[in-house]
Amino acid sequence: MQGLGATSTRAVVFCDVVGSTEIRSRLGDTVADPWFEQLMSAISNAVLEVDGLVVKSLGDGVMAVFTSASAALQGAVGIQQAADAHRVHGLAESALLRVGVSIGDVAEFDGDWNGLPIVEAARLCAAAGSNEILASDVVRVLAGSRTDHRFESVGALELKGLANPVGTVRVLWSPRRATPSSAALPAALATAVRGPFVGRDQLVTECYDEWKAGIWRGLLVAGEPGIGKTRFVAELCNRMANAGARVVAGRCDEDIAAPYRPWTEALEPLVAEMSTDELTTFSDGHGAGLSFVVPTVRRRVPDLESVVAMDPDTLRSVVIDAITAFLTLHAAEDPLVVVLDDVHWIDAPSLVVLRQVAATAPADLSIVATYRDTDLDRVHPLSAVLADLRRVDGMRRMGLHGLDAAAVEDYLTVAAGHALDADGIRLADAVHEGTAGNPLFVGEVLRHLTETGAIRRADDRWVGESGLSLPEGLREVIGRRLTRLGDDVNVVLRVAAVLGRSFDPEVVEVVAGRPRRPRGTGAC
Repeated sequence: MQGLGATSTRAVVFCDVVGSTEIRSRLGDTVADPWFEQLMSAISNAVLEVDGLVVKSLGDGVMAVFTSASAALQGAVGIQQAADAHRVHGLAESALLRVGVSIGDVAEFDGDWNGLPIVEAARLCAAAGSNEILASDVVRVLAGSRTDHRFESVGALELKGLANPVGTVRVLWSPRRATPSSAALPAALATAVRGPFVGRDQLVTECYDEWKAGIWRGLLVAGEPGIGKTRFVAELCNRMANAGARVVAGRCDEDIAAPYRPWTEALEPLVAEMSTDELTTFSDGHGAGLSFVVPTVRRRVPDLESVVAMDPDTLRSVVIDAITAFLTLHAAEDPLVVVLDDVHWIDAPSLVVLRQVAATAPADLSIVATYRDTDLDRVHPLSAVLADLRRVDGMRRMGLHGLDAAAVEDYLTVAAGHALDADGIRLADAVHEGTAGNPLFVGEVLRHLTETGAIRRADDRWVGESGLSLPEGLREVIGRRLTRLGDDVNVVLRVAAVLGRSFDPEVVEVVAGRPRRPRGTGAC
């Protein structure tokens, strides 16, 4: 801290709550006191995050000082975001702030700060509107390239008590994006929540509203690899969890064909939550079948009937009955959502259970499954089950497709942290063209371009080359899938790739050296 009366250059931020007196009058002191206390704490934390100092609390606002213009701007935006989060997180009353920022030489005396920059910041705060940040243009100039925030010119403002007009800018900001909580979602879904989620909010809302209305209790989500099936389901299940549902999940794996594996993963947390008495009571009728899927049941309830001697048909029936009864038991307490991911790889016994549970699930039990429709053909076991489930009431099937150009632009906007300029929009168009809007490809291509220096951030915008190259990781993934298709198919794909996204199958047949088929016998 500076000595008595010492002068130093500081950036100053003032903020206050719009309509604080009216809020306090409407809520009453008993409710308003803790509400304002929590809000001031959130604002103070936002200041401390960028090494600012809260000089004093003003009851319905704060005064803070920072050692640089860029830190003050970051602090001002953080204050607004903290207030917005205070509202979003479900407190009784929304918080609308106005914020003023100035900079200059100030004097510290006995824990307080004095000088014209203090007055200027306070007057800018008073002149700001709801959710607005006004800063002197000097702050913008001094921050220079050390800030990513965008500004709009307000012009010269006449401020009370100041002899000369103050050149002023508006600091643009956006709320922090809320993401699903890992505490509300099982790990299999929580880990899928990474990167921007764009273009599908309306579809999530539609599916959620239909679930709340009881329109569906089974949701089958299809799409190509990387199209965002698991992420979509995670966003949907987060809303369902916030509405009081319990969400459990199991994954299918291409290289692991252990019987009932996805059901084991989904049911284990529910078994772990039960007391020994509860589990013993349930096991009186279904313990043997449940222990075959969740082995920990036998360790906790040792005296169970053996399933080893059962013939396959009897064992399958016992297991299906046990899983159905177990899920029905838990759904009776709270709505239960069971997510099965990548069911195009599901093992045969688990598929039988899926068909039975989906067909007989009670009203408070929902089944959500994802699968790659590109991996299915008429002889795939899942195809027959999907056909059967078409006849079940309350089953909804939906297919996800690539993000459109506007959604890819939104993706880059969120990744950049600001609106795109003309160069950024051209980059977004190039990414969309090169990836067909596949979210996995969009994210990987953008990361690859950044890591290789093909694009970079400069002067608050994306700059660099417009040409795209495929990241090595994606090359390996695509390469493995192509290898499984065989040599003949790869020859056809190479020829088709040269011709472009649209082509005449007969031309491919000729160039690839494959015999031409008579018309009407199907495409190449």
